Amino acid sequence: MDLKKVLAASKPTLQEEQHLQRVVKKVISKIKIPGAIPILGGSGAKNTWLKGTHDIDIYVKFKVKQYSQKSDQLADILEKELKKHFKIERLHGSRDYYQINLPPYTVEVVPILDIKKASEAQNITDFSHLHVQYVQKHKKLADDIRLAKLFAKAQGVYGAESYIQGFSGYVLELL
Repeated sequence: MDLKKVLAASKPTLQEEQHLQRVVKKVISKIKIPGAIPILGGSGAKNTWLKGTHDIDIYVKFKVKQYSQKSDQLADILEKELKKHFKIERLHGSRDYYQINLPPYTVEVVPILDIKKASEAQNITDFSHLHVQYVQKHKKLADDIRLAKLFAKAQGVYGAESYIQGFSGYVLELL
């Protein structure tokens, strides 16, 4: 099997990238919370997403100085803002987050503290944008990461969800 052909078939098209960016802009433009900045996260920000994948992660980074004493309220603050513009579903996590269905995309909006170093984290999700920064430092590996994700998908072990019990995208990016 020619890995270059597999890789070429797995990369999002320019049209897919542009559509994703329009959806991201639409969601980000609606989130206006003082002291919070929404950004693209996950594999979209890392440029490791696969063609045909329709999930988008957006992190809403809350300033540590302003919100560190309200860490347990970030999901509620975000929910109030999102409800103004979208039909949302609240999902339980280590810190609750939200799904917005914008076909063909499912957008997950995750509240995090805008930490600069690990010791500032109050929740595991606060590390999310540090994961993005780490992978972005190794851009030359993006194609290898895509191949690793494709391999895990083919084996049925891509996804950290409890029903899959596989490898998360981030774990595969680190491998």
